[in-house]
Amino acid sequence: MMKYKYLFVIILLLVLHSCSINNNEENEIFIDIENKTDSISFYEYFKGVSIIPLETNETCLIQEVTRKIYSDSTYYIFDEPQKCVFAFNSKGKYKFKIRNIGKGPGEYTKIVDFDINEYQNSIDILSQTGKILQYDKNGTFIGSYNLPNSINAVHYFKSISKDTIALYQMFEQEKVFFYSISKKKVFNIQHELPDYLYRHLPISNKNSPFQLIRGELRLFEPFSNNIYTLKNELFIPKYMWNFGKYNFDITSVDPNRDGKFYQKYFEDNDCIHLFVSYTENNSMVITQFKYQKYMYSLVYLKKNRNYVILDKFKEGVLYPLYPVNLNDGLFITAEPSHVKYYINSDILNSKTSNFPLEVKAQDNPVIIKYKFK
Repeated sequence: MMKYKYLFVIILLLVLHSCSINNNEENEIFIDIENKTDSISFYEYFKGVSIIPLETNETCLIQEVTRKIYSDSTYYIFDEPQKCVFAFNSKGKYKFKIRNIGKGPGEYTKIVDFDINEYQNSIDILSQTGKILQYDKNGTFIGSYNLPNSINAVHYFKSISKDTIALYQMFEQEKVFFYSISKKKVFNIQHELPDYLYRHLPISNKNSPFQLIRGELRLFEPFSNNIYTLKNELFIPKYMWNFGKYNFDITSVDPNRDGKFYQKYFEDNDCIHLFVSYTENNSMVITQFKYQKYMYSLVYLKKNRNYVILDKFKEGVLYPLYPVNLNDGLFITAEPSHVKYYINSDILNSKTSNFPLEVKAQDNPVIIKYKFK
């Protein structure tokens, strides 16, 4: 009887291993980086484009768009240098800002990250001291809670239920923590990686590693060609971009060198080592990366598993950089002087596009909205 029990266990392990291999094969997408193109039309992907100037006055001058979120017909702009979160309505009209610098209730010394908490209908701000402050959709302070002292430094967070938040630490080997607000404790720690990745690799990136896609938590990192999804409290690869000889292997470099060494390493080795953005909807995945000093967009179509790599359209305009997904399109922010890189006369001549001529170079950034076909 014991013999059959062992046999059953062995067969079960083999089946699980086989399922794991098949799952990886299914999620692995081979990408030919040399097959990039600039002959695709803007109108193969988009119906048109529109520009929404963000109101400019002394109360809402934006210094830097560190991060942007669109929720409930509102554009939220996190400006890290000013320690501020601005809110503009869908037409770009200024609504309010959260800038409460101090040590009292509802105040902070520095903003590390922010999120729109759809589960509690709040604007959540992560302070440098490990406190999460919550404000209502009018910017009024409603409460706060502290993260445990056992977590040294949190750089990003994401609410994934009414009680649970995911936390990301850049400079520790264990990267991802799951925290229960009601129980006031961490209940899951995973995703162990070398701590030198963020300390020494030239990977400047301020995008959050977390996204919720139809209720599923995704994990995206600038040094990895994998996008993970959370299943049964474990991260597993959802999309594995295989660039062949151009892949960056984190185990291939000496972890005991300084930043200059790694900078030269990437200059001497022709590999893709910096992914700057990722977004996804029901039909496609868009990720962007640096290759040979240029930024490229990888657009992957889920239905037929086809993809295209491009930096600009045949009309001469760039594919939108650092896009945020909307239900029916994308949006980006751009300085007024940079709009010309995304919109030109070929696009403006379309009846589905518009450009407000009153935008001045010194004005706030503008929202550029792209409508999917």
